[in-house]
Amino acid sequence: MFPNPPTLFRIWVRIAVAEDHVCIQLTLDLPEAVFFLLRKSPTEFVGGVRLAAAVKWYERGTISQSKSAEPPGMSRQRFLEALNRFKVSLSR
Repeated sequence: MFPNPPTLFRIWVRIAVAEDHVCIQLTLDLPEAVFFLLRKSPTEFVGGVRLAAAVKWYERGTISQSKSAEPPGMSRQRFLEALNRFKVSLSR
């Protein structure tokens, strides 16, 4: 049995500005039970969040296929396969 999860998940955002780029760090505080319930390690969870965000950005036309492959750290071909799994059209 797991303890009752907190009703509030905290999200922290940190923005660092350098001369030539901006870096944004997003931190989620999640109860440990989330990873057990999803059957994912924290590393797998982060990879899934990066992929889901990239798929959504591509689906909305925010970024191209090749740029969409960068956040989850995969090749363009693997990203195209992921789009197929998510049932996202390759043509926009």
